[in-house]
Amino acid sequence: MTHRLVIIGAGSIGFQVATRLKSSHQTLLLDVDENAFANLADPVSASKALDELAGRAGLKLVRADGTSRLVLDSLFTDQTPCSLMATTGAFEANLEICRLGKEIGFDPVLAVAKNTKDQEEFRNIGITSIHVSALVAEQLDRSLKFSGAVLPVGVGLGKGELMEIRLVRTSPVLHRPLKDLAPHRWRVAAVFRDEQLIVPTGTTTLEQDDRVLLVGDPNLLPTVSEYIRLGTPQFPRQFGPNVVTLEWQGADEAMAKEAQNLVKFSKAAKLIRGIGKTATSRQAPSEEDASRESFVPPSLYSDSFGSRLKAQLPGIVVSRAPRRTFLQRIVQRRGQDTELCDRCACPVLFARGQDSYNRILLPVSESDLNIHAAETAIDISRQFKLPILSVNVDPPAHISGLAQEDLHHEVEPIRRLCQLYDVALDYHHHEGNPIAKILLEATENDLLLMARRFGRADTYFSPDVALRVARQAPCSVLVLTIAPD
Repeated sequence: MTHRLVIIGAGSIGFQVATRLKSSHQTLLLDVDENAFANLADPVSASKALDELAGRAGLKLVRADGTSRLVLDSLFTDQTPCSLMATTGAFEANLEICRLGKEIGFDPVLAVAKNTKDQEEFRNIGITSIHVSALVAEQLDRSLKFSGAVLPVGVGLGKGELMEIRLVRTSPVLHRPLKDLAPHRWRVAAVFRDEQLIVPTGTTTLEQDDRVLLVGDPNLLPTVSEYIRLGTPQFPRQFGPNVVTLEWQGADEAMAKEAQNLVKFSKAAKLIRGIGKTATSRQAPSEEDASRESFVPPSLYSDSFGSRLKAQLPGIVVSRAPRRTFLQRIVQRRGQDTELCDRCACPVLFARGQDSYNRILLPVSESDLNIHAAETAIDISRQFKLPILSVNVDPPAHISGLAQEDLHHEVEPIRRLCQLYDVALDYHHHEGNPIAKILLEATENDLLLMARRFGRADTYFSPDVALRVARQAPCSVLVLTIAPD
């Protein structure tokens, strides 16, 4: 059905709105001041505009007083839906236009407000208004936060699940078909090239300066957008800016040195040793205060632990892996390592005090956690210039019943991701006990990366494989805890 849109006020806002909507609405732009039309188009008389408006979509310019009931009455018709928008620079005029328009029957009636006080006045008479300055400020704030990306405001859930980026020459996805990107929890929804819209398919390739509209998990999308836009790794900044050590037994210089290397080679801002004595402390202890007591955090089970840790803005937490006795594994469902991983909203590195890493060891299985772990492994690999060894452990063939061609399918999505980002990937396949075989592959100079589910129990009969490996591995183990959503 044809929709009539009447816009009162031929300033920059009114003209831009009218121009954008003229192809889908019968659009009429009014202003009482003939000078307002000087730089827009050749004005026409009101009578001619109204004559030509019926049954035709197009932008018509009319010299008329939008605050007049007679004028608004003449523009309203019961034969087609009619909307009204007040965009003049005067609050009182906009208020009167909206009041009259609502009485006459325009629906919806919208207005542009200059401040929150004006918004409140419009709200009092049941009019929807748009605070332009606040809208611009919000858009700029979101664009700065996400490195120049454009985030639509008021679209979808409003949580940043839509994002528009422009590809630069360093983007790793240039000239590659979209089907090779192996998207996980995100998609390319549209491509804008040379003012043309391209609805993407699997064979669509991306070019430099393309504007790409992404849709996906708002927690993941900022990282994905940086990958696609610049090709630069982000770890650990997608979780937080800092590396934080938890030195349970007092100052642990070997662990702190490994943590400092993470800062050096990653995108982390700084190293913070300990979580401070107050919930707001963000500074590392001074050298003279670096006693054993300075580094001992409160109990993992205390109320203050979570708030103190969060105040340090951790992107990764570094800790020693606690030991658990056989009796604890039998009767205790949640050890300290389980509690720590579940309470941190970031990866936890169970450190061995290594000076450097030679490769990343990445176990894979049929679990949907594989992609989470692979994305982080690739990010770290690109920063540290490390190859990845992917290890797959299946039950013996006579137990699993798997055919030979079915034994290696878990690694294929990871292989495609590595190809996309030019990361070297090796692959080993084993049969037997997963924990034993992973530990057999691990060397003292590896960085072993594993993912686990939030709230996963770790008992003797149902072990949390990631935490069991972290306690026994000869190398440092980075554990990602994936929440249910």
